[in-house]
Amino acid sequence: MSAEMRRKEERYAASIDDLLPSFRAYERPEAEWGLGVEFERLPLDPVSGRVRGYNAPFGVADALRGLECVGWKKEKIGGGDSRYVHPDQLGTLTLEPGGQLELSGAIVGDVHAAVRQMEEEQKLLEEGTRHTGIAWAGLGFHPFSALDEIPWAMKPRYKIMRPYLGTKGKSAHRMMKQTATIQTNLDFSSEADMAEKMRVASWMTPLLVALFANSPLSRGKESGALSTRSLVWRDTDNDRCGFVRKAFEPGFTFRDYAEYLLDIPMFFTVRDGAYVRMTHLTFRQYMEQGYQGERATLADWELHKSTVFPEVRLHGPIEVRATDAQSPSLAPAVIAITCGVLYTADARAALLDLVAPISVSEVDQLLVDAARLGPNARAGGHRLGDLLPELIDIAAAGLRIRHRLDSQGRDESVYLEPIIELVKERGLVPAQALLERWHGEWNHDPACLVRAQRF
Repeated sequence: MSAEMRRKEERYAASIDDLLPSFRAYERPEAEWGLGVEFERLPLDPVSGRVRGYNAPFGVADALRGLECVGWKKEKIGGGDSRYVHPDQLGTLTLEPGGQLELSGAIVGDVHAAVRQMEEEQKLLEEGTRHTGIAWAGLGFHPFSALDEIPWAMKPRYKIMRPYLGTKGKSAHRMMKQTATIQTNLDFSSEADMAEKMRVASWMTPLLVALFANSPLSRGKESGALSTRSLVWRDTDNDRCGFVRKAFEPGFTFRDYAEYLLDIPMFFTVRDGAYVRMTHLTFRQYMEQGYQGERATLADWELHKSTVFPEVRLHGPIEVRATDAQSPSLAPAVIAITCGVLYTADARAALLDLVAPISVSEVDQLLVDAARLGPNARAGGHRLGDLLPELIDIAAAGLRIRHRLDSQGRDESVYLEPIIELVKERGLVPAQALLERWHGEWNHDPACLVRAQRF
């Protein structure tokens, strides 16, 4: 398409009112609410636990070629980047900067379907990459490889993100290359419903960080944090990370979120199939002034929405981004907890009652303390570890109310059983259980750790 033809087809963004329909377009009646789940995995050597680099022998590049042999098809997307899609509608696979693989699952109706999708993708991943020997591990942070030991998997967008983020936070490159997460995406029916869910998800974030902390090692030693991943995000880019402050308040609106996004520096736009660096402008400045003869478009806005990284993000659906990547046995619990709380009105109200003693002024420090100390963090006169069993109970009650049954007649609360056993019966979170085994039965053997976390 010529530049002239493209300009004729573009829909321009001239004011904030032009941007608000991009949020309203995602309103769904409750009967149509779905789940979208994004899983990231670290590419580890199964014996040493160290990174398998992108271009290393039997590395990630070899693994991607193997995925094409089991049905994944490579397709180009904007800016020259690419992703992999599967004809069985499993979602998309994308490559992260340190060679992590992310499955963005197709939208499904319930937790049962999300888990089946994860298991199907897991089988294909194992089959397609078996020849490499890579162990795809569910951990929040690289346990044995230092930052400079992990090569960049340099997609075109990272050529802009890498230098810019390097000026914003000391841990930005660690975030890009060493971390992995599980993200759950949920629908909303109206602006008011969005506001309530954003509020509840924001308050729930420190609890999720503590409950699913799963990254206590760095370079083979204890890092000093139970969720090293979450702590790294605290020192990545204060402009685009952390909390959306107004989301803690009742009556949060689409306009409030748009105002938040407008004053965050951009990364890039896409013109004629290539990324254009835009880090010197906020989207508000771009919308008001333009740049080199170009005007802001709604496509630019959608791209900008995807390059801002708060703990709870409104990018289409509501994205809850607080948790470390988990082992296959615990990953379904992340989805179940998030769905059970946010998709049931009674559960949302119960969550707000649970955190009522905590003030908004404490939340930022609580997030840091939850990453460092997990259940031993304190706020509002409470130890987080005393609230975590109640969080699980609230989610379980919400899932029972949803009453989505599998072929064996079990509701979605069945996926909470592993986290119930760990937290309520043993008094541990994943990172504490991992350290207990690391210093005990595993005798500091990386192969044992990788085997336990491997997909």
